[in-house]
Amino acid sequence: MNIVVQDILKQIKAGEAQTEDFILDNIDETIPAGEIIPKLRKLIVKIRSSPQYKERFARQAEAADLKGLNLILDIRTWWNSTHDMLERALEMREALDATASSDKDLRIFELNENEWNTIKEIMSVLKVFIRATKVVSSAKYPILSTTIPIYNFLIDKLESYCDKSNYSDIANAVKVGINKLDTYYTKTDDTNMYTVATVLDPRLKLNYYEDNKWKHSFIRYAKETVLSIYNANYAPSATDGHLEDINDDENDEFLDQLFGKQKKNQENEVELYLKTPRTLRKEDILLWWKTHKATFPNLAKMGRDYLAITGK
Repeated sequence: MNIVVQDILKQIKAGEAQTEDFILDNIDETIPAGEIIPKLRKLIVKIRSSPQYKERFARQAEAADLKGLNLILDIRTWWNSTHDMLERALEMREALDATASSDKDLRIFELNENEWNTIKEIMSVLKVFIRATKVVSSAKYPILSTTIPIYNFLIDKLESYCDKSNYSDIANAVKVGINKLDTYYTKTDDTNMYTVATVLDPRLKLNYYEDNKWKHSFIRYAKETVLSIYNANYAPSATDGHLEDINDDENDEFLDQLFGKQKKNQENEVELYLKTPRTLRKEDILLWWKTHKATFPNLAKMGRDYLAITGK
């Protein structure tokens, strides 16, 4: 996600996050038109670096009932910090505007109404990634099963933004991000691991694809793939149970019936799993398979194998 967000920020002329010292050293450089975030950074640094401006800003913040909040400057290694910087600036807009307008040296960094509205638009895009990041970071461990759902969530939300946005520059930047996401997303087609892991996640199962209106042909493919891998690698073999090898022709019908029934039971372990209700969103899915080993002794091995793979 970091690479995608950085691409979007680059397209909207956000510039790279810099240290406070670097910004101060270049504070007098002309800010090109349209570079709103670099302009905001300079305003923040100018206020934070001067005891006089800092005190004036604190008084304005207190007057606006914003006491206790401080301005944030983003850092290069953490894109979330750009979101946090913009969010805090919007929270403290009243104090920022009042402070900037009261001094001629700060006035050149003052943001107008259109620029603040643009920041709100940028925030609405970044919040999509923040939501996805919270889901990933809340997991006890990165897992393969949520890779497809996260990609789809991001792409769907960003495409929806582009369809509705009146800010063409930001929409075009978001389209660059969507193309980057698509580049990574298509790589999930190179292996069936992602699809299988999603189905074996007891919080998702086939229901994820059904709820999100995937094509019936893909849902059928997903189920058949799980069954195929299960039967090939995890289902008990036909000789399990210490059956004697009976060679008499008169027993062929019996053996056919027995092995046919056994195959059906093998498939039923998958069918039974798919029919059981999905578990809670916060469920530890590896622990879920461990506690359900008695119900799904063979499928549990497959579940643990696939869900233990680290997501990318």
